[in-house]
Amino acid sequence: METPEHIEGKVDWKGRQALKYKHGGRKTSLLILASFGFEQMATFALAVNFVTYFNGVLHMELADAANQVTNFMGTSYILSILVAFLADTYIGRYKSVIISGSVEFLAHYPNLKPPPCNVFDPTSHCEEIEGGNAALLFVAIYLIAAGTAGIKAALPSHGADQFDEKDPQEARNMSSFFNGLLLAVCLGGAVSSTLIVWIQDNKGWDWGFSLCTIAILLAVIIFGAGLPLYRIQVAQGTSAIIEILQVYVAAIRNRKLQFPEDPMELYEIKDKEAAIKTEFLPHRDIFSDKSPEPTPPYGEQQPPGAPMTMYQHLLDKGAQMMQSLKPIKQMNQHVCTFALYSHDMSRQIETHHYVTRLNQDFLQCAVYDTDDSSGRLIGVEYIVSDKIFEALPPEEQKLWHSHAYEVDRGDKLPLGAPALMMSPQGVNLGMVDPELVQKRDNKYNISTEAMKSSRVEIEEPEWINPQADYWKQHGKGFAIDIERTQMKTRAPFP
Repeated sequence: METPEHIEGKVDWKGRQALKYKHGGRKTSLLILASFGFEQMATFALAVNFVTYFNGVLHMELADAANQVTNFMGTSYILSILVAFLADTYIGRYKSVIISGSVEFLAHYPNLKPPPCNVFDPTSHCEEIEGGNAALLFVAIYLIAAGTAGIKAALPSHGADQFDEKDPQEARNMSSFFNGLLLAVCLGGAVSSTLIVWIQDNKGWDWGFSLCTIAILLAVIIFGAGLPLYRIQVAQGTSAIIEILQVYVAAIRNRKLQFPEDPMELYEIKDKEAAIKTEFLPHRDIFSDKSPEPTPPYGEQQPPGAPMTMYQHLLDKGAQMMQSLKPIKQMNQHVCTFALYSHDMSRQIETHHYVTRLNQDFLQCAVYDTDDSSGRLIGVEYIVSDKIFEALPPEEQKLWHSHAYEVDRGDKLPLGAPALMMSPQGVNLGMVDPELVQKRDNKYNISTEAMKSSRVEIEEPEWINPQADYWKQHGKGFAIDIERTQMKTRAPFP
């Protein structure tokens, strides 16, 4: 029997710790998406058609009608910040959604309009809404603004709470949820701006508002139906807004304190063992011209030189934003493999190839010694098809092997002559050191043996040109030497 897996920081609707197999996941996210779609259907028509309602039914001037709509929309966006703060700090997200949906669910009041009048007839004297009806109108409008603000602020984050981002599968499902959220917005808005607006204009505003009321009622019912299945984020008693303000207040208050020798003392959490790991951020001195985060050395081959300054980082980032770097952006594959030196087969290294395909028969690769930001460019590799290789002179073919042609520096600095490198082969001298393979497997959490087993059905090439892999045939490699020669000072005019 499977042991229930508890989810850190999440509870069910009764306050008990949420279980992964029972609460949350994709099934509950569908209820949330449906609720959001119906809410969007109920409110989007207001933004589209409210000017017509204020002008044609309530007899407001066109400018005043437009101003009322902008006030309504602006209020709904501003209140979403307040609701998000309350949801994270005190109320909780799912309660905020239920309260907001209930507030937004308003019945149509039949006397909430003045006598009918043609506002486009200059001889008519149309009465504007006033008195108690006007008060009730604006109370209802801004309750709708508050309701839609609460749902838009709390519902998407509550949907994200249904997934565990530490679980790779659920992390992918969370990404799909936000794609679905956009789809719900588009579908709800499309129905609202076409069907409901058409009904308001052609069948009457009573029918239009009734459909909006039914839509928001369905949104609340669907959301409430999933209450026993939700993973609920416990209200933290704080929010991102409060924490940001606390940082500024603490920075001003502690501006004269001495920096402690142990950076762990900067974390104002007494029980550091019990704290969530993601709460800790590395501290660094950002108010100096030193490197904000020195590039970590890779092995013992870090080139000499001073760390980059903050000024240089800013210059590089600015240049990166302004320049297209088109050849670099054409690199679309990353291949991690091993390479052996042609003149010294015992010298083996891990290589990372960043590949650009120029055409169907020709690829070129920039080869690095690691895939992190400290990687050094150690070579250039060219990969050609059999058709191109067969067209090369025999003496040139000797320099190629059955995978690539590589040029490698091999030192901290590009010293001496370049060296030819070869790909591993299934013979004694060409086999990769098992320790090097195991180190790569541990780094990327993979199994080379398992990958070999999964590829056992891939057929080997039927024929490889004997001129390639020259060292396998003759037991000899090629070393490049440098010799002094007379420099040409003139070139024939083309």
